[in-house]
Amino acid sequence: MSRRRLRAAARWTDHTTHKEQGSMIRRYIIWRNRHADDQRLRAVVDRANVA
Repeated sequence: MSRRRLRAAARWTDHTTHKEQGSMIRRYIIWRNRHADDQRLRAVVDRANVA
């Protein structure tokens, strides 16, 4: 994810604290790394990156 998108996501979050937001970001990164070989997910990400 680009830094621009991360900053936008950070600005428009509904998490109440930075700690909670950081925890959710870490959980997402862990989830994404575990699913790195998922071809269906890769296809969705590739389509989203074109837009």
